[in-house]
Amino acid sequence: MNNQTPTTNSSDSDLLSLAGKYGHALAGLSSRLLPNGYRLGFTRTVGGDGARFGIEVDGPDGTDFTYPIAGAPDAQSVEIFAQTIQRLVWAANNAAADHDRPCNEWHSRYEGLERPTLVLRHDPGWVCEDVSMNDSEVGHRLFRSDFEPLELSFEVYENDGSPISVSFGGEIDRTVRDPEELLELGDKATDELAKWFDDCATVTDWFQRHDTIKETDHE
Repeated sequence: MNNQTPTTNSSDSDLLSLAGKYGHALAGLSSRLLPNGYRLGFTRTVGGDGARFGIEVDGPDGTDFTYPIAGAPDAQSVEIFAQTIQRLVWAANNAAADHDRPCNEWHSRYEGLERPTLVLRHDPGWVCEDVSMNDSEVGHRLFRSDFEPLELSFEVYENDGSPISVSFGGEIDRTVRDPEELLELGDKATDELAKWFDDCATVTDWFQRHDTIKETDHE
């Protein structure tokens, strides 16, 4: 294969057609994947079974490196491989452009502020998560804590242009096997639940005191 052009036989009209359509894509992929001097190109060989078309990698001038990539008995089949390579190059170019595009990353207005000390360990606790479902359902979670014994969940959300919102959630129905289970649950939950609510109140107070967007009354 001639390393200067993507064909080995310039008199072959099928090779010329392939090179005209996809030579640039093969050259682009060569520059991305292969060392300097190595390149992808189209081939046409003639043997006992007739002509065979293909795509292969050749080494620089003066070397005998050749590595076949794809082959078929007709140029139309090889063109399918060439189209795939072309789309791959387009995708790589678009991905690179997207990667270089400035990212409008969300930043909370509470970033950089010293957080209050809490009594309990909360999992995950302080977070900074974009939980938006789509452009019309925007949501950013700042804090989450679960009180597993009673299946309670405390969450704090920040939405751009709005005050923070605090929500409590939990299961409505709970299966109880016997009365003792409720008594044990009460004993376990009493002290820890009070501490958990105290931490939730601390978190809420901190967010409200540092909120730069104050809630207004609408009559």
